[in-house]
Amino acid sequence: ERKGVDLAIRAFQQAEHSSQSLLLLAGLHSESVRSQVRQAADSRIISIDRYLSQSEFESALNAVDLVATPYRNFNGSASIVIHAASVARPTLGSDMGWMGHVIPQFGLGSVCDVHDAPKFAAALSAALDSAASFELSDAATQFLRFTGRDNIRAHWTALLRERLELPPHPALLNWPDDLRLKSGLGSAGS
Repeated sequence: ERKGVDLAIRAFQQAEHSSQSLLLLAGLHSESVRSQVRQAADSRIISIDRYLSQSEFESALNAVDLVATPYRNFNGSASIVIHAASVARPTLGSDMGWMGHVIPQFGLGSVCDVHDAPKFAAALSAALDSAASFELSDAATQFLRFTGRDNIRAHWTALLRERLELPPHPALLNWPDDLRLKSGLGSAGS
């Protein structure tokens, strides 16, 4: 529930979209979500109720047109947003916290008030309709460079390298200095 799966199920069932649209729930479910899936008895809901291997996770991301991240009252970063962008999938996320800021700022998809069921359902319909034409913006590409593994490793080792009097790792990108972002997108912080 903390990731808003129950909200996503309700929004999917209320949304106006093609009868061929499917909802993939991939990952270990809580008992409450299992019950909700059973009660929904909707053949358009595909439930993979277990932990996924990295390969399965990547396959799931590549199989969908849209990634929904309706996390409840969550302010921290969510790697699923980064993973979705890395395979050029738009994200429909909560309009609060890190997701509420990052998703629209970098053109990674759209956000909405996931606690308002009619608004979430309408946003889901709109996001599904536009998913096929989604393309990564320049800002999204720069965001992916900054959040990429090489840069993360370079940041993790920066202090150690400094103490060993080594030069910074060659993959180190500082925000926003090393990223040429347009019109104020560099103000996301460091």
